[in-house]
Amino acid sequence: MNQFEERFGRRISAFWDDGEGQDQLVQDVRDYANANPAQFVSEFNEVRFKEGSNYMSVVLEALSKDADKWGNFYVEQLDAILKAAAGTDDPGEILGNLTDLAYIEDETGPFVQRIADRLYREMESDDINIQMAAIWVLPDFIENPVIRNRSAMIAALQEKLNDANWKVRYVAHRSLGYSKLHPPGYRQRFTDKLRRMLHGNPLPGLVI
Repeated sequence: MNQFEERFGRRISAFWDDGEGQDQLVQDVRDYANANPAQFVSEFNEVRFKEGSNYMSVVLEALSKDADKWGNFYVEQLDAILKAAAGTDDPGEILGNLTDLAYIEDETGPFVQRIADRLYREMESDDINIQMAAIWVLPDFIENPVIRNRSAMIAALQEKLNDANWKVRYVAHRSLGYSKLHPPGYRQRFTDKLRRMLHGNPLPGLVI
């Protein structure tokens, strides 16, 4: 039996319904992880993508309170998310976990640069779903003062506004819009708006 799941599985499954108990659960998960990090990582990695669970979301929130200790863990989880998404026919739910990296977007440790750099590289992934997810998440990090190559990242994101694939263009438009990083004079193509209306969210699993 996986001790992490046995101890927290039921509470995590009810996390979003238990407003009063959320803070306590986050604290308990953090205490459990800090008490025996190696055991915790092994147990968590066994169940992190279990269908229908909120394990990744709750754990990334919990450990963000001790991000100086757990920075490498976030880098490892990013790698795991991207690897798992590339190996499934339904990547949306797995890639949705990337949004939980926002818990550490304002941290100043070197791991933040590593995460941003990985997302930057994945903007050119051969897997269009991973490419779109990276475009969507990267702007969360580039306002952080520890990011050294912010200008290059913004330029790369803006280039995606002219990508050959409408889905990529649409995600770039939304991503840059939330961060107020559209280039001067930019206007979204009407045909892209129409395609979004006709075909729906280009990457289910992420609210785009």
